[in-house]
Amino acid sequence: MLKLLIPLLGGYLYTQRNPIRIPDSEYGMLSPADGVIVSIDNDILTNNRIVKIFLGLFDVHHQRAPLSGIVKSVDLYNGDTGFCYPETGCPEYNKFILTIIETEYGDIEIIQKAGGIFSIPISFLTVGQYVEKGETIGKITFGSGCSTTIPSNFNIIVEEGQKVYAGQTIIAT
Repeated sequence: MLKLLIPLLGGYLYTQRNPIRIPDSEYGMLSPADGVIVSIDNDILTNNRIVKIFLGLFDVHHQRAPLSGIVKSVDLYNGDTGFCYPETGCPEYNKFILTIIETEYGDIEIIQKAGGIFSIPISFLTVGQYVEKGETIGKITFGSGCSTTIPSNFNIIVEEGQKVYAGQTIIAT
């Protein structure tokens, strides 16, 4: 039993690290999460462009603010615990935290989505708080997903299947 627990504990601790990140450029919108871009979509209801990221088991599971701004809301939506996959992302019905940040370019939404039985999204933010671009805003335990909306005056420069790093990779300019 101990032979099984030690690798599991080591793997968990590895995903929970929070390395120092330096943005690839001072200009542009940062990736909110480490992982692989699953999709770049338009939300039919809001007409927002959304970049969805799959966080694999060995990716860093801390999320960072894509842009600086004031936290308008942080809401937990309870849901199921379906598994996330690199090809499809996380099921829509999974538990998630929706954070809205008011930026100089308009409001952006960040969704931290749980994936799997033990996955839990956690926010470090409070309403009214100012966050700097690249600042740690929360984490998700185990495999999961994260997405962000992109302001209309930004051009998305990442593509599906691309590996990105929270607080480092520029996803839109």
